[in-house]
Amino acid sequence: MIEEIYSHFESEYPNEGCGIIVDSNTFIPCKNNNPSPTTFSFCPEEYLNLRIRYNITGIVHNHINESNEASDSDIKNCNALQIPYYIFTYPEMDLNIVHPETINVT
Repeated sequence: MIEEIYSHFESEYPNEGCGIIVDSNTFIPCKNNNPSPTTFSFCPEEYLNLRIRYNITGIVHNHINESNEASDSDIKNCNALQIPYYIFTYPEMDLNIVHPETINVT
């Protein structure tokens, strides 16, 4: 799976690459709806269709020539979606997995 993710990041460079992990072991590349070297966003329709079809177990994106530390936006979105974020450095491919905070519903 790492090779597939790397290839996708390579094809998206110089912009951030993004995608999803489904069923914990399959990477599906997605289009960066906001092509930029520093941000990403999914096409809403594409993401909705993937949510309907698959069990999304991870959100994947890269930080180009930067740390893989989660930005405030990464943390906020991870918590909102309640799905782990897999943040890679590119081209090094160092991984940081950010887990969502548990939400207590009363």
